[in-house]
Amino acid sequence: FSALCLIPLFDFGLRQTLPLGPFEGFRDLSTAITIFSVLPLLMARLAVEHGEAQQADRKRRLLAAATEQADELISIMRPDGRMEHANHAFCRMMGYDAGEVVRMTAADFMAEQHWNDVIGAEAALLSRLETGLRALPGVTVHAPQSSEGRAPTPIFNIDGRDPDWVAHELAQRHIAVWSGDNYACELIDALGLRARGGAVRAGIVRYTTSDDVDALLDALLELT
Repeated sequence: FSALCLIPLFDFGLRQTLPLGPFEGFRDLSTAITIFSVLPLLMARLAVEHGEAQQADRKRRLLAAATEQADELISIMRPDGRMEHANHAFCRMMGYDAGEVVRMTAADFMAEQHWNDVIGAEAALLSRLETGLRALPGVTVHAPQSSEGRAPTPIFNIDGRDPDWVAHELAQRHIAVWSGDNYACELIDALGLRARGGAVRAGIVRYTTSDDVDALLDALLELT
């Protein structure tokens, strides 16, 4: 396409350098050739770009329709970092409507969060989770009693159960946890859990609900 831009430039150069008179007819012929060669090619290029834009729009619409069928929180990001689409579950949990979410960047989204409220909600859920874990038979929670100044990510073990097995069983119930050393090798070694396969990690984040916590506790009760 960039080569097409050279044709008008070539014509302009001829008109500036060739004198009138004997070359006037040639210059007019050059201009005619420029018009009849560039315009069809330019129109073809615009048609291709229009088709590509329509195809991309259809793909976005299909993807957006597919995400609306999911219960998970899903957002689609553009290459420039702005949100192209967020499904209903995402908007409902985050407190936005679809029109507000579109074109927001991750930085915009983070700046609008009321972090004191988020921290308070996570602390309440952490307390609920750890209280429930400590009440389960055979479950050891590796955490201090207080949640002050802690990330809401407890680790725990079930007596006689391999952490990987626990994580697998929970995954069968559509509950996502992690198992092993959880990128905390020194801590796992200090707690003497290496030989036991590490521990199970359950994290609480912005979109975790009390129903999620209760579902995890109910599932663990079945596994103990």
